[in-house]
Amino acid sequence: MPPAKTKTYLKARHAFGVQYEGEFITVSEGELVPAGHKLLKQLGKAGVEEHFEEVTSFGRWDKVEQATAAPGEKR
Repeated sequence: MPPAKTKTYLKARHAFGVQYEGEFITVSEGELVPAGHKLLKQLGKAGVEEHFEEVTSFGRWDKVEQATAAPGEKR
């Protein structure tokens, strides 16, 4: 079984405020935003680089084992 695709997220480097969809919001330090989200597109490349970093690991929860053996696979 091929590895499951993981969704890429960006983590806020620090807390900051921004106007988004007509209202002022605060993004908390460490808050995760899915890559490709409208907020990131609004901020632009320079804003994303200033305020976010890519998350490459969620620690021990990254790897999820397959629940059952594949046909012909021994455990």
